[in-house]
Amino acid sequence: MENSILNALVDLSSQLLGNFFFYSLMGALISIFASIAVIKFCKRRGLLERSNKLWAFLSKSAYVLLPVSFLAIGITQGGIYGLHTTAEEWVTATTDPIIDYAEKYIPELQSYVNAHFPNPKGVSIEQAIIAHEKSQGDLTGAVNRTFKENLIGGLLDVATPYDGAISEPLVVLSEIDIHQIKRRDFQLLPASINAVTSIFFATYYWMFFAPFGMYFLVVLADIFLAKMLRITKRTEEVNRQDMPQWDFV
Repeated sequence: MENSILNALVDLSSQLLGNFFFYSLMGALISIFASIAVIKFCKRRGLLERSNKLWAFLSKSAYVLLPVSFLAIGITQGGIYGLHTTAEEWVTATTDPIIDYAEKYIPELQSYVNAHFPNPKGVSIEQAIIAHEKSQGDLTGAVNRTFKENLIGGLLDVATPYDGAISEPLVVLSEIDIHQIKRRDFQLLPASINAVTSIFFATYYWMFFAPFGMYFLVVLADIFLAKMLRITKRTEEVNRQDMPQWDFV
């Protein structure tokens, strides 16, 4: 059963790569059309026209930087979405093999932790997994280790009453009575793994969106400031026109 999981993870790696490029391409195409629409709208409304030459140059640089930002966001967000959805679909499609693997692997890892980490405080799940793999002379790839780490995280979510993040997951793992966990409890593992996976990918969604998304805010602030200055200038001109003209001759 372990071989079937590892083979499935190999297949998952190829699916991740294919879907990453596919959704990145889709994101790029969508971002190109979106940037064209935004640029046309800005030109038609004159939103980036400025009277000051330096300000005009900085504002009109958005005609170049906006498409670049759209493209960067489309490619990165599309690629991450492809990885995210592929991982979740894979977990859902392999529920039974995952449960079979978890029933064998988790007690094995717990026994190793209890034997080699009598005080596991401060030790991460990843460190324990790597140490366990080294002891067996079978270091796996990053995808396999991430799967195992999420598997343990999913078990802790299912088997413990804690809400939110667990500060010392290995301590909690060492204290769990694995034999009290039934197969029906493991049925919740796929949903828990997907929840952990969503949290994992959420970090990357934001990490790659934030730098370019901030530029959108800069452009909006520029447009808003220019509009407010125009309104202020127009109000002053109207007030000057309404002032009575006194002839002292």
